[in-house]
Amino acid sequence: MAAFVDRGNYPVVVFEAPDGNSFEWFPPLVAVKGAERRYGWEAWAAQEETKLREDSAGKIPNKPFRDLLERYSREVSVNKRGAAREQKMIDVILRDPVAEVSLRMLAPTDIAAWRDRRLMQVSGSTVEREMTILSHACSVARREWGWVRVNPVSDVRRPPPTAARTRRPTTEETEKLLHALGYSSEAPPETASARVGAA
Repeated sequence: MAAFVDRGNYPVVVFEAPDGNSFEWFPPLVAVKGAERRYGWEAWAAQEETKLREDSAGKIPNKPFRDLLERYSREVSVNKRGAAREQKMIDVILRDPVAEVSLRMLAPTDIAAWRDRRLMQVSGSTVEREMTILSHACSVARREWGWVRVNPVSDVRRPPPTAARTRRPTTEETEKLLHALGYSSEAPPETASARVGAA
């Protein structure tokens, strides 16, 4: 037999054995928002709030992020002028573990982890372009399909722009280039490429 006893904020469950002995059970603490802890009735309330959020997430389709990106590629990217290039970028993202994250669980932390993995492979400028595609895909999915509640890319820091190159060609490199163009300083340029070299 069990009974609930209210001792202030902390509920206690009292179990009574058939032999008449009883013992108390204190519900465990619940971790909420990182280091914050809640106990007792506050913990129960936090659990109920979490259940409500999870129930409302039931309206979000139980699909992986992959499905969102593939639909975006089929229905949106295909109509863009740079469709082929954008679809190649989406194909690269589809090979990353982020593509398998459920839309119900997709969070900025997943996008940030993807960004960090990509930065180990390509330049910041490439990651910036890919993030723009992801952001637009999530915005379309939020506004038109109802597949996500918020755009998880919006809260993720973009990589800093790649520094511009400032190196000048060496004299030897310049001479090789002029030779390839057919330009000689000893004769007037006769071909279009030689005229480019003269310029």
